[in-house]
Amino acid sequence: MKSKTNYALDTNILVHALDTNDEYFKNCIRLVECLFDENQPVYVSDTVLYEYFAVLSNTYFKHDTSLATRTYEIMLEGVLSAKKLLTTTQNTPRITLSFLKNKGYSGKSIHSLLQSAILIEHEVYTIITYDTKSFENIPNLYAVLPEDFRPQ
Repeated sequence: MKSKTNYALDTNILVHALDTNDEYFKNCIRLVECLFDENQPVYVSDTVLYEYFAVLSNTYFKHDTSLATRTYEIMLEGVLSAKKLLTTTQNTPRITLSFLKNKGYSGKSIHSLLQSAILIEHEVYTIITYDTKSFENIPNLYAVLPEDFRPQ
């Protein structure tokens, strides 16, 4: 069972950790290392991994699908071996629908709403992201910048 002291990473954290020249690389690679550490309360959802693969194959390695696939495989294996994957369940669409029905969520990305539903369902109440705006007004979910996260 997760608690308010558990965290989830958004896709942008994984993407910024790809490029050593990225201005956010140091903060993001530190978080990916926490994701692979069984003792750190850092998780990732299946929807984030799908979006991560899309970015790999459409942006970073669009001319080399085998490299995109291998990079994704490394991330997936690290997440699975550390038991850090939060998955969609049968209740996730209902939670997402409840967000969609709320007037405060109009215009929000369906990905952000689905991501929020998965986290809440798994009792992870804090997401680490550079896109905090996408998670505003989600009940019981807090969005924090990577700089504000301190590993245990």
